[in-house]
Amino acid sequence: SGIIEIGLIWRKERLIMKVGFVYDPIYLKHDTGQHPENAKRLEAIISHLERTRLKQQLTPIRPRAASIEELSLVHDGHYISHIQDVAQRGGGWLDADTVISSNSYEAALYAAGGVIKATEAVMNREVDSAFALVRPPGHHATYEQAMGFCLFNNVAIATKYALANYKLERILIGDFDVHHTSVTIHVEPCSIECDQCQVACNLRKRSP
Repeated sequence: SGIIEIGLIWRKERLIMKVGFVYDPIYLKHDTGQHPENAKRLEAIISHLERTRLKQQLTPIRPRAASIEELSLVHDGHYISHIQDVAQRGGGWLDADTVISSNSYEAALYAAGGVIKATEAVMNREVDSAFALVRPPGHHATYEQAMGFCLFNNVAIATKYALANYKLERILIGDFDVHHTSVTIHVEPCSIECDQCQVACNLRKRSP
């Protein structure tokens, strides 16, 4: 068909899209024990990418630690210091859902910095797209509160960073989750359009 022909022509001209991949073993050091959000989540993804040989098709992007200045684009300075202090004391529970270990603060810096590096790679045309496989996760973290397994709001930080460093008018954040997130808390609403893409599963018993 015409669509297939156009697709083949496009593929010849475009060759293969270059996909960046952010990952570092430091993300496994965020030790949450048997918590639902644990290191096995990333290990399973890495295992699948290696087993299917998809990993070798990706362009590695080395993460870096986000600076305090970058974290402060979204978070309160006292909150940032609090996360660091709790980690330095060996970790503990921040709320009913969120726990950190002694290495969690460093891992969180590299999680936020990894998403920034992915953003930079795309904006600088080093890759066509990028996937940041990082943890701790971030989309529930608010200005001054950890929430829902999340410490620093990685996506919001990278968004604010991109708006400040590149000539962008707005950024669309697509958040796929089963409930509302805090991904745009304290991110300028005049600069960002956020599309909360909610996924709802409704299981019903079929009538006989």
